[in-house]
Amino acid sequence: MFELLGLLGITAGQFLTGAGVIGGGIAAKMAMDMDTARKEREKRKANEDYEDMIKKKKQIEVDLFNEQQQRENEGIKKDYEQMQVDKKDRELKEYNLVENVSLNRIDYTGIKAEEFNLLLGHDCNGLPVWGNDTSYIISGSPGCGKTRKLYGVLLNYLVNNQGYVYLTDLKGTDFRMFKDCKNVVKYVDDLVNVSEAVKAFEEEYERRKELFNKANVVDLEAYNKTTQYKLRHFMLVIDEYADISDCYKDRNGRPIGTYADIIRLSRKCRSFGGRIVLATQRPSVDVICGSLKNNTTIVGMKCINGLNSNIMIGTDGCERLAKTEALSVIEGNLMKIFSYRVTDERLAECCLLYTSDAA
Repeated sequence: MFELLGLLGITAGQFLTGAGVIGGGIAAKMAMDMDTARKEREKRKANEDYEDMIKKKKQIEVDLFNEQQQRENEGIKKDYEQMQVDKKDRELKEYNLVENVSLNRIDYTGIKAEEFNLLLGHDCNGLPVWGNDTSYIISGSPGCGKTRKLYGVLLNYLVNNQGYVYLTDLKGTDFRMFKDCKNVVKYVDDLVNVSEAVKAFEEEYERRKELFNKANVVDLEAYNKTTQYKLRHFMLVIDEYADISDCYKDRNGRPIGTYADIIRLSRKCRSFGGRIVLATQRPSVDVICGSLKNNTTIVGMKCINGLNSNIMIGTDGCERLAKTEALSVIEGNLMKIFSYRVTDERLAECCLLYTSDAA
């Protein structure tokens, strides 16, 4: 190798010196590269730490905002709940719904009705309370006076000759005196044949639907203006309908059969002059189910506790009522309704003489 260097004119000292210079340059370059890589790693780590800090800061801000928002929402909820409580208390005081009573029980003697109005009772001043909704549920615990209230409702309907009645008396005794009355076109007194009354009511509904379609009208009033054969209203009355709700449910508790038919008809029969009035002494959620409650106005009479009262009318109060008193929402207002006093003598008289002349 030294011979080759000699031929090139390079001495051994010069070679060693040059090799040292080159090696030092390479070493210096490697040191610089390592230092640059170290700085880049430190810079990346600093950037990552900064980004993590920003994320943590943002998360803390979000958590604080959510906590504040949650506190505000809880405050709004509490304020709303308190407003609802205040509203209920105000209604109870304003309408004398619980504490005050009617000074006198008023005997039923027949009160002139107009059109679709149904006599629900009288107020604390003795004035009649009329119901213009399609369907009603009269509900309360045993002994609340439900049957006597229903007597007044049914009697006034017949006395004023307002229309036909399809009557189901599942106790078999309370409404037997109406069985042979004029305009009571169907009377059933057992659960086995209850579907007959509902079917007869539905057949009248279907008959009228066909007549209205042919006449190209949408309701009873329009139809009666187009023909000389006037149609009157028709009403399905079922006492103790809880027996029906018990028997006509599927495994999941949903209405089927006759019970489902009642709910369906309660949504559709108004335009054709139909109305459904149900009564029960079991004001529970399995009897006053949501699908039925949405299509009916509930007349809540005395019950056991506030829970049953809320099921019936959406607020407390019914548990503090006296016998024959009721609470119901009439034309958007919660009202206290008193039952007319129907004596056995008056009941027998009206069942024989129920025409408008007896009113």
